Amino acid sequence: MRPKLILFSGLPGTGKSTLSYALSQQTGWSILSKDLVDNAYKSSTDPNTPWYSYALLFDYANLNLKNGSTVILDAVFTYQRLRDNVFRLAQQYNAKVYPIVCTCSNEEIWEKRIRTRPEMVENWTPADWNEVLRVQRNFDSWKEPHLILDSIHAFDTNFAQLVQYIQS
Repeated sequence: MRPKLILFSGLPGTGKSTLSYALSQQTGWSILSKDLVDNAYKSSTDPNTPWYSYALLFDYANLNLKNGSTVILDAVFTYQRLRDNVFRLAQQYNAKVYPIVCTCSNEEIWEKRIRTRPEMVENWTPADWNEVLRVQRNFDSWKEPHLILDSIHAFDTNFAQLVQYIQS
């Protein structure tokens, strides 16, 4: 059976982790979270640490796809070159890619979520609003077709769209 590579992208606080964790729980598919990898590097002062985190994420995805397992990637994927790596990896293993971009179209609600969101990775400090704005300035537009899920909609609505997209 052809493996799947589910790619969750989007700015911090837009619901990527909430949706990806729920999908993993429902399907049993492996989830690879950049926040978890970043947490392991949190004491590093090396400016290349974010790139090391992505490299490790890709290495784990490679291992899983090589063994025919479906993989869920949960990260911002700010730059197109990172997304290109995902598509190359999928091509290498004939995996079907499902890119999902999470957004929040209401900035007031989004900022409130940033301030009050739950800890998804133990002992990890998520991005604050200033970091969100910094990442937003650098976020490359998507060129590939993708599903957009807006977190102003109910979780159940977005999750149903997600499952339908992956089953299509």
